[in-house]
Amino acid sequence: MLHPYLSILSSLLLASALIPVQVAALDSLVSVLERMRVQEARHFRYRETRVMAMLAEPWKAEGDLYVSTRQMVIAQRSPRPVTTTISANRLLHIDGERNIRRSMRLERPFAVPNLEPFMQLLYGVPGTAGLEREYTIRFEPAERRWQLRLESNRREEHDVARMQVSGATGRGADRLVLESTDGDRTEWQLTLLSQGAAAERELRQIRDQLTNCQIPLDCSQPN
Repeated sequence: MLHPYLSILSSLLLASALIPVQVAALDSLVSVLERMRVQEARHFRYRETRVMAMLAEPWKAEGDLYVSTRQMVIAQRSPRPVTTTISANRLLHIDGERNIRRSMRLERPFAVPNLEPFMQLLYGVPGTAGLEREYTIRFEPAERRWQLRLESNRREEHDVARMQVSGATGRGADRLVLESTDGDRTEWQLTLLSQGAAAERELRQIRDQLTNCQIPLDCSQPN
């Protein structure tokens, strides 16, 4: 005959074995691509690190990244204030400290040099058809984090040879690594601060400031 304590313990173990275990579903490539595609405004804090052959030490920057269905704004705050605005057909770069205001027309919608595959994930045609024509795709789901790898099939045409995007399971991307065809490497770490109506208001404030400025220095640092 079992000791009363052992009998109770056995009952508890049996009961716990019968309780359904909640297991988080792994992400799929389709779900991750849908989550990354810009469908509402989002505001991120970012940290950028570039490793370049021409620099003895990695170059680092921090700031705010705003995305909406029609526009992206990169508001760098350090090492100095710089603002880059990207629409479907144009990129505007403003460096007030150096008195630079440069505009560049994009050859294809959101085809930003050195960022094109990432912009394609955010603003391109939904699904994988467009990506598969130009990149070899590897998707790796896991219990805690997913990872998406793209490798260019046309290195003679692309600035980016390889790209890695990753994020926590069930969430969007929070890390981006771009390796250029010349060997340089850029890493972005993203922290989501707001989305939806709140992010749209914050983005509108920056757009208003850029619209109303009179000289490049006025446009460098969003409030």
